[in-house]
Amino acid sequence: MPGSVTGTPVDLETYRRGRKFIHVDIEPTQIGKGVSSRTWAIVGHAKPTLAALDAYARHSTSQRNPGTWTERVSELRSTLLRRDDFDDVPIKPPRVYREINEVFGPDTTFVTRSGSTRSGRASSSRPFRPRHYLVCGQAGPLGWEIPAAIGSSAPTRTSRWWPSSVDYSFQFLMEEIAVAAQYQIPFVIVMVNNEYLGLIRQAELGYDMNYAVDLHYGEGGIDHVQAHGGVRCPARRVEQPGEIADALRWATLEAEAAQLPVLVEIMVRSGRPNAAMGPSLNNIKEFEPVPDLVPVEAP
Repeated sequence: MPGSVTGTPVDLETYRRGRKFIHVDIEPTQIGKGVSSRTWAIVGHAKPTLAALDAYARHSTSQRNPGTWTERVSELRSTLLRRDDFDDVPIKPPRVYREINEVFGPDTTFVTRSGSTRSGRASSSRPFRPRHYLVCGQAGPLGWEIPAAIGSSAPTRTSRWWPSSVDYSFQFLMEEIAVAAQYQIPFVIVMVNNEYLGLIRQAELGYDMNYAVDLHYGEGGIDHVQAHGGVRCPARRVEQPGEIADALRWATLEAEAAQLPVLVEIMVRSGRPNAAMGPSLNNIKEFEPVPDLVPVEAP
């Protein structure tokens, strides 16, 4: 579904132009909301509905080989990558995701929820296998990533589950850390801390507002490292980009050895970054420097 956290109305006309939509939902009252009158509505469970659509498509069309555009898309996905080699201090979040991609191996399962962290992970994540990137979907509940990581990692009791968090989301359900500690469920939490409600702040920009989104107070707001230590779990804070990789490796080994959740809090620029988005599909604003790109049209 289209949506906006840019503080401006969504350009649905561009989103709808030349397209028809198949809207599948288990809840009938949600059909057609926010999309188009040119919507084919199906009320049902996702799995059997998708299986039926796949069978119908295979029956209705002859077997075809993938065209050149399929190959071109694969090439673009591997070459048109956002920059992540920033050495800035305070740290820029793309650098965090770069280090995560390099440190964690193919057995790692990534768990993330709503907000700027999910936006960053969606554009930078490189999961290797199916069902190894768990995201809550929709607007997403704050704090979801912690109990989701507990449920995901409990059967194996290994540290290969990595929940992505931000400051306020961590605060929402940080009591669940004690549950993981009590039942000895290990995972590594990487907190990207910008001391702000990032996407809510971004939604206010169009109205020239900055209201009730700043989490900083005193000399630094909540000390998450001490809060995590309060339930007898290891934690470390990182403020230099060159220290990220070592901290992630330390956390992985520590979680495995202690059979506890381990926190790596990475301090990034306060109030930033804005997520790359815009009011229209053809009007996306990038807030970080990007490589020089040549527009490519589909055939």
